[in-house]
Amino acid sequence: MYGRGTHRPILDEENRLLYCSCGAEGYRGNILWILDIDDPANPKVVTQYAVEGQSEKTPLPPGVKTLQVHQANRRGDYLYIGCADWGLIVLDVKDISNPKQIAHFNTTPPYPGHCHTVLPVPETDLLVVTHESTSFDVAEAPGFIFIYDAKIPSNPVPISTWMPYPVDPKTLYPKEGDWTTRGGRYGAHNLWEFMGPDDFVYTTWFNGGLRIVDISDPFRPEEVGYYIPAGCNGKPTPQSNDVFVDGRGLIYVSDRWGCGLDILEYTGPR
Repeated sequence: MYGRGTHRPILDEENRLLYCSCGAEGYRGNILWILDIDDPANPKVVTQYAVEGQSEKTPLPPGVKTLQVHQANRRGDYLYIGCADWGLIVLDVKDISNPKQIAHFNTTPPYPGHCHTVLPVPETDLLVVTHESTSFDVAEAPGFIFIYDAKIPSNPVPISTWMPYPVDPKTLYPKEGDWTTRGGRYGAHNLWEFMGPDDFVYTTWFNGGLRIVDISDPFRPEEVGYYIPAGCNGKPTPQSNDVFVDGRGLIYVSDRWGCGLDILEYTGPR
């Protein structure tokens, strides 16, 4: 594949497809590649999709610094995609060879950019959306979690936000703690992407470690647990990067700075 290879490929086992973000000649940033993997030894490109403004022949939309497809997740006939400073888009993929954009929503500005993951919660109309914090010195306000109602896929609407600690409404920085000065990034990043309708949200928060959030009332997300690993290699803080939860409930948290793998178990109320 073109460029630096794929980033965050998502497997669609039901339809035997793979949704990849990858570069393509003539485009800025990664675009969407959809691969047919019915024969895993011989994957075939079904189609490619670029967001309006990604072509190098056209200017970036006003105020947008980074425009790319980060990750695509499917629910039913729709793909939900985080597109960095361009927010989220929804594609109708009834005809997988010809995706069509049916929705676009962007909270940037005023909220921090880099829309990262748009995760449809199975058997619900909800989307859990993270905006990645990309500044290692937290020079920009940390990324939030947003909960959207996508009952109408062509009109996803944010219904709540979540941060671990109270936020100054003007600066969008935390009002307590030294999270922005203790070192490394602070803010939202990856989600456990295999959650069911009754599961908690498990998300990594860089130097804020692992955060576990109850969204049973999606209008009022509530933290039920957290774990902050130690730093390593002379670093005072972790950079908790990704999370997976297995069938036994064990939680696996990886670190961006090479601080190893933490294996945890949530023992709180459900």
